[in-house]
Amino acid sequence: SSGSSGRLWTVRIFHVHKMAGDEAEKKETETPKEAAPPAPEMPEMKFSQILPMVAMMALQKFDLEKLGYVRHVEVGYILVQILSLGVLYLIYTKICQMSDDGAKIKIPEVVQLGQVVSPAKEQTAKEYDMEKWKEAIKQPLISCVISGGIYYKWGSLLPLVMQALMVPLQLYEAPLTQIHLLGKAKSRPFPAPSLFGLPQAPEPQAEEPAQDKKGSKKAVEGKKSK
Repeated sequence: SSGSSGRLWTVRIFHVHKMAGDEAEKKETETPKEAAPPAPEMPEMKFSQILPMVAMMALQKFDLEKLGYVRHVEVGYILVQILSLGVLYLIYTKICQMSDDGAKIKIPEVVQLGQVVSPAKEQTAKEYDMEKWKEAIKQPLISCVISGGIYYKWGSLLPLVMQALMVPLQLYEAPLTQIHLLGKAKSRPFPAPSLFGLPQAPEPQAEEPAQDKKGSKKAVEGKKSK
């Protein structure tokens, strides 16, 4: 009886060691789950999105041309354009003074209407800010040409008033202004605005291909059989 009980304890100890070894192999072979991507930033309702509606309603009630404010609007429009270019130049000097530590930022691709507008790439913070500055400098120039052309052709004060109100607000809300002039912390890359002016949610990460999953499962089963 003592011999049989000894053999029984030996078998039990063997099974315990085998189960422990299987658990260790399972932990080694299992691929660690990637951490879930952070939740996308909620779109913020900015004052520059509400102001156009308020301005349109005000201009429908008050005729600036009959009130004699044509020259005031023209002078205000020109001053706003000059000041906006001056602020952008100041931001440009701040970007040029940035120290480049070589750390790269992963920039996701920008997709609009199903087409890739900008491919995915990696840039330093200085390169990224300079690229965004080049995009920002084009906006007031294009808007100035369009609104000035409408006013010259049809004499409408509406585009001049809208630009005189919107340009300072959009410039103040811009991430480059917040970082380089106001000293606020903003994460890069900046939320990409959609066609409706709201930040786009980041695309979900691609799942692991089915073949890779099958291959990893077969490798685990092969190790267990060994």
